[in-house]
Amino acid sequence: MIAKDILYDKVYGCLCGLALGDSMGMPTEFMTPEEIRKNFGYVDRLVAPSADHIHKDLGFGMITDDTELTLQIIDEILKFRTFNLDVAVAAIVNWAKQKDVFNKSYLGPSSAKAIKALLAGTAPHQAGKYGATIGAAMRVPALGLVNPGNIRKAIDDAEIMSIPTHNTNLAIAGATAMAAAIATAMLEDSTPERVLEAAIYGAKEGERRGNMLIGPSLHKRIELAISLLGKTGDLAECAQILYDYIGAGLQTYEIVPVVMALFSKSQPGNIMKIIETGVNMGGDTDTIGAMVGALAGAYYGSGNLNFEIVAEIERINNLDFKEIAAKLTRHILERNNIGLKSMSK
Repeated sequence: MIAKDILYDKVYGCLCGLALGDSMGMPTEFMTPEEIRKNFGYVDRLVAPSADHIHKDLGFGMITDDTELTLQIIDEILKFRTFNLDVAVAAIVNWAKQKDVFNKSYLGPSSAKAIKALLAGTAPHQAGKYGATIGAAMRVPALGLVNPGNIRKAIDDAEIMSIPTHNTNLAIAGATAMAAAIATAMLEDSTPERVLEAAIYGAKEGERRGNMLIGPSLHKRIELAISLLGKTGDLAECAQILYDYIGAGLQTYEIVPVVMALFSKSQPGNIMKIIETGVNMGGDTDTIGAMVGALAGAYYGSGNLNFEIVAEIERINNLDFKEIAAKLTRHILERNNIGLKSMSK
């Protein structure tokens, strides 16, 4: 049994956390920690990218592909009332066309190559045959949300969502880890330990799927990242350890371990601090912030997020996360035939 109110709040928290990390991290993406401190100080708010930044084409508070693709996937799921490879391809192609992504600074290298192939008529399994970067993992939060507690289905759906652009073991492992973690976070009786166990299990499953490329074991790097932080309580120190020893570039085997390790330090009252840590640590900050924000939001709900910033993001990007969350919650209940207990009379 799951309370409808709790399910909705987890969906809403996931979407808000995703957008917070994405929008706050966009101006700091691909900067070193030192450059971030020099240009912005400590980023705990929305800031505009500098004139010479990679995202100079984006304005103050704008979201990037991390949030856009997740929302596009939700749109397609709600339209088709199901999820399969055709829906996955439709989400990617429609997003690319609607957002004119080839003229945007945020389109990743693997996605750019694969989308061009898809538009040219290449079969999805071939289009994404060599995509190995973080693009698959960053867009699967919705597939964890629609499969609350169903890790197997979340993993299978995440693989399907990866195929058109990132059909490799390296990328799929990150997507299946993230989807499994969020699916587990959606349970009322979940714990952070269970969420992380699900991520490791999901990574193991994903490592066996897709086109096999050489690279490190994702599940072992997740375990390593978590162990490196140990009992360290200072989040800035945690970020520096992860930046130095795990890395924060475009590779799935860097970003996903960083996200899971940061989540391991989360508590009900420090969700914004966890997001801010990702935003300020350097590297692929919008994706780190977005992914840890989505995971923490799904686990803890929306209660400790900064709604002033959320409202500003919604206004700037013409979004309504409450409306999206309400529609997706209804779909989740219908799709999963979830036993429902209402907290409202």
